[in-house]
Amino acid sequence: MERKKLIFYIISVMVILGLLYLAFSQERKLAVSEETRFFMDTAVTVRVFAADAEEIIDATFTAMKEVAQKADRFDPESEVSKINDPGGEAVQVSPEIFQIIESSLKWAQESQGVFDITIGSLVDVWGFSVQDPVVPSQKEIAAALDVVDYEEVEVCPAGKTVKVPQGFTLDLGGVAKGFVVDRGMEVLKDLGIEAAYINAGGDIRVLGPKPDGSPWRIGIRDPRVSENSSILEEYIVQMATGSIVTSGDYERYFSYDSQRYHHLLDPRTGYPASVLRSVSVVGPSAVEADIFSTLIFVLGNEAGREFIEKVPDYEALMVTVEGEIVVSSGFNNYIE
Repeated sequence: MERKKLIFYIISVMVILGLLYLAFSQERKLAVSEETRFFMDTAVTVRVFAADAEEIIDATFTAMKEVAQKADRFDPESEVSKINDPGGEAVQVSPEIFQIIESSLKWAQESQGVFDITIGSLVDVWGFSVQDPVVPSQKEIAAALDVVDYEEVEVCPAGKTVKVPQGFTLDLGGVAKGFVVDRGMEVLKDLGIEAAYINAGGDIRVLGPKPDGSPWRIGIRDPRVSENSSILEEYIVQMATGSIVTSGDYERYFSYDSQRYHHLLDPRTGYPASVLRSVSVVGPSAVEADIFSTLIFVLGNEAGREFIEKVPDYEALMVTVEGEIVVSSGFNNYIE
């Protein structure tokens, strides 16, 4: 009898220890590690579901910053800065920068120049990078537009070289953040992470679902109100894996003579696009969602919706200057 009690006691202890181990393992599995750093002129957040993930997050930031530095035209040591050198010579670049430029040129051609990475001179004449910008004259805008033409960019896939004519300025501001986010997610997946979130100033990519099986829930900022925390309550996006990128007229702008001028410029006119307040694009890749959000913002809601309906696996939500919300045919599939 005593032996039976002993056996029962041992089994009970083993069961309890097993349950405690499983609970501890699940707790570690559900542990969240998160860090935010500032680069690319914005806050960049990496969040992973893993315990003791400091080294993983650090490796992710290192890879992301490396690409961001190469794409920064204001850094004299960057690859893009060397392409923009006044000499107008072909420059060999890294596979990452070549991929960014090649993808950008593809969509520049598809959009007939509505998206154009040679827009650097136009951005400069508007002065968005200086402390006290002013509205440029029509003569200054016309001169800047003379050196905006994606067709003048020469690329050589075999040698990974890029060349622009003298006076032209590549600006990857409409695409680099998306690529950096995609690069960060590649690193996390290579390191075995199964659930993660990266946000670079509105360029978001998620990997999942979360360990408890639930999707990520992502709010879209309401551009019609001034508070940063206000979101479009009826349009909470749910996804297990994918990207959502938002471009808005509230991101970078200045006021002059009681009028607001934002940084999302139309390469066809030289002036800020004037039909939309914001565009959010959902799809697999952050870099393409980044391109599409800028492109649609310039096109406006009618032409923009027509464009995105032709692109497989991507959907868009647009908010017009009048406050109307326009969505593509499949966007509501992402709404909870």
